[in-house]
Amino acid sequence: MKSVLLCAAAAALWCADLSAQEPTQDASTSPSESVATDSAEQEYRFVKMRANGDMYIDYRAMGEEARDDERFAALAERFIAADEELEVEDVQVLYYGRAFRDDYTGGDIAERSVYELLKSGLYDSAYEKCLELQRSDPASPQLLRLMYEAAQQKSTPLTEPELSALVYRYGFVLTVISFSGNGTMLAPYVVTAVGDEYELMYNMLEVTEVQMQSLVVLDDGTRCDVIKVGEGEGADSESDEVWFNVDMLFGASDK
Repeated sequence: MKSVLLCAAAAALWCADLSAQEPTQDASTSPSESVATDSAEQEYRFVKMRANGDMYIDYRAMGEEARDDERFAALAERFIAADEELEVEDVQVLYYGRAFRDDYTGGDIAERSVYELLKSGLYDSAYEKCLELQRSDPASPQLLRLMYEAAQQKSTPLTEPELSALVYRYGFVLTVISFSGNGTMLAPYVVTAVGDEYELMYNMLEVTEVQMQSLVVLDDGTRCDVIKVGEGEGADSESDEVWFNVDMLFGASDK
């Protein structure tokens, strides 16, 4: 987790700037709306500048990299091996770029099959299923958490270093998701699966109580899940809410 914290520190400044300047995280910016200048691409290649000077995170650029099968497979292999040389942008390609690949189904579906195996006590089968699924979805926080549970319970449990590698990957992905916003209406977190909202809330934001979830469409057409949480646990303590941009779930690759 030390490397993840170092990544978080390095990215904190540009994330804060984006949250303050960008009203929503745009997962569907058209080419005409996302004209960027070379000077905008400084340290982080997915941080771009529009013609009017506004900064934004270019999710479409992540998708273009992810649609390169060779590139995606190489990054997936390194992430599965818990390669600590991977950068934030590499994991962004794996997590957000996944939504632009042809086999993306809106998230959560594959993980349900693992959950059913775990519920039935079939830990070996659940772990094998995770090994299969992580080739196409290596940065799913849900899959990583379920894989950790199966790895602990299967007939030959993984060793501590192997379990630690799963914890490292899980923490890295949640950190990357946290970079996408601050959980308010003006800067919702961007996710590629509904279940990832709960992974972030419970295991990074330390939310203990979820009271209600509703879908809201903002004036610009952005679809958001708004989750009412326990008092003082939301991004805005006055409203006790956490906002998530869920546009990618509705077909990022078609936009």
